[in-house]
Amino acid sequence: AGVRSNASKHATATELGHWKQLKLNFVFAGFEKCGTSSLSHNLARHPEVEFVPVPSDDPRINSDGQQAQDGHLFWQVGNRLLPSRTLIDSFNAGRCCSGGARVAGFSDEDLIGEHRRFRGESVSSARGERNPVYVFHRIIMKMVALVPNAKVVLLTCDPIRWLHSAYSDTMNWFAGSPHDPIPPKLREFALSDFVAAPKRTSLSVIWYNLSR
Repeated sequence: AGVRSNASKHATATELGHWKQLKLNFVFAGFEKCGTSSLSHNLARHPEVEFVPVPSDDPRINSDGQQAQDGHLFWQVGNRLLPSRTLIDSFNAGRCCSGGARVAGFSDEDLIGEHRRFRGESVSSARGERNPVYVFHRIIMKMVALVPNAKVVLLTCDPIRWLHSAYSDTMNWFAGSPHDPIPPKLREFALSDFVAAPKRTSLSVIWYNLSR
């Protein structure tokens, strides 16, 4: 006797793009807490340098007036080695990708609000994306390597100074509010792979990963 299938008879096809269609000249792929935010902020002030996504002007989102913010283009590709054509077109138009997790039915503009005007290739001669944790993901670095002529920029720093910078990080693992758990001692922090994250961020929900 045959088995009745409950599977849908409909299929969804996605048009794929190619990395050679991506207008991307460089990627700040690491390392976090080593000055990627400061350097990208100052580079973005140059009239011929552009970072995608364009940061929001809303002070509730961009509280310190950064001229560049982390992008998530290669996270959006998933575990495929080729991006969708829609994703390529969105990035080239400066509308992608300002967040890690996607919310169905909402665009970046809906979630973040109005962005600064995207200059586009007619003005900018160098376009980049910044995400200081890309370097820890082999498949993402493989994707970056497939983008013709795209350069990978890695910022390194003294490990002891990095430790103190990470220890005082109030953006990701320690919010510094009166009701937060007492932070561990520096030595315990240095020997831990994970620490408790009292607030939800793009990089942590309950635990913040220190192992990288």
